[in-house]
Amino acid sequence: ADLQEWADAYNLCILGPYDIDKSKRPNPFPVNSVKSLRGAGYAAEKGQGHFLEYSKKVFHSYWGESKDISKDDVLKEIVESVGLDFHSFQQYINNQEAKDVVRKNTEECISRGGFGSPTMFVNKDYMYFGNDRLPLLERRILLESGKGNASGGGIGWVSRL
Repeated sequence: ADLQEWADAYNLCILGPYDIDKSKRPNPFPVNSVKSLRGAGYAAEKGQGHFLEYSKKVFHSYWGESKDISKDDVLKEIVESVGLDFHSFQQYINNQEAKDVVRKNTEECISRGGFGSPTMFVNKDYMYFGNDRLPLLERRILLESGKGNASGGGIGWVSRL
């Protein structure tokens, strides 16, 4: 139940994976997200600034629209909608470089104390685990950018980015 409340708080559309009404669950659940994960590496390295847009679109396609992000036609729609070349994307996600990027990122997360998803880091010094840490993550980003102060004044600083 709190998953939907989190989604509402961040203005996200999300289908609950444990909803009693099976029509309100993503299908399939769980999904094989390896291709889209490797694709995030492509968007970050070769996507000319499209990483965030790509990531949001993957998230929304699966959690908000119940599209199967393991399927090439769904990935093609996502990739092209954010202005990336699908042929280059496919070449990247199917080569060793993409596998190595995911492995390297996973190993780095573990070596820094990460233990699950989502784990987020700010400036290598601050680690946050879980969606319930998003307000603290936002606070830290504001502090590190010089746009906030340490007291925060409660939760009012959330989403001022």
